Amino acid sequence: MAKIVVFYKQTKRQAEFEDYYFNIHLPIVQKISQIKSLKISRVVHHNNTIPDLYLHGEIEFENMDALNQAIASREGKAMFDDAAILRKFFDSPPITAFVDSVEIGSLTKVD
Repeated sequence: MAKIVVFYKQTKRQAEFEDYYFNIHLPIVQKISQIKSLKISRVVHHNNTIPDLYLHGEIEFENMDALNQAIASREGKAMFDDAAILRKFFDSPPITAFVDSVEIGSLTKVD
């Protein structure tokens, strides 16, 4: 499994951001055929980490090959181009994004 994980900070233009994010950006993302699942969550508690953390998104792919195919596709490029437009809603860098490759395997408890 491989994921693109994105965190958004709060913005002074929250209503405008949400309108754009949910009505423009997510439909662009959903056009990427290699996506296995897409999860969007509101952050309700930050546990003294990043106090203005607001929204969390995960785009899951079968593996890194599928993720790489997705970001190289026309739809993937459109997603990244549109992500640049999302930045206009923020005064400071709004987004922390990373790619996470997850190996599913056994877990051994250490005593």
